[in-house]
Amino acid sequence: MPAPLRNLQQLAIYLGVVSGGGCAMMYYLIQKSFAQKEYYLGALEKLESQSNVLEMLGAPPLKVHNLRLTDKYNHVDKTTAQVGCTVYTTTKCPID
Repeated sequence: MPAPLRNLQQLAIYLGVVSGGGCAMMYYLIQKSFAQKEYYLGALEKLESQSNVLEMLGAPPLKVHNLRLTDKYNHVDKTTAQVGCTVYTTTKCPID
C-alpha cells in the first residue's frame, strides 16, 4: 500500500530541515575546533603584539569573528599553516 503524497511531502521537508541543521552544526563544530588550534591562536597573538596595526584597526580589544573555512587563503598541511584572521573595525583607515 503506497504512502499518501502528503505524507511523503512532510517527510521530505522534515528530512531537509534535519539535514540542513546537521550540516550547520557540523560547520560550527569544525570552525570551533579550528579556532582552538595552536597556529590560529599564535596568529592572533602575533597580531595583538603589533600595536601599530591594532591602532589602525581601532583596537584594543581585538574583535575576531567567525572563521571562514571555505576561504581559499586558509590552508593547513603537515609542515605549514596559512590562516587568515578576519577582524573588523569601525574606524576608517587610510590606505596608501
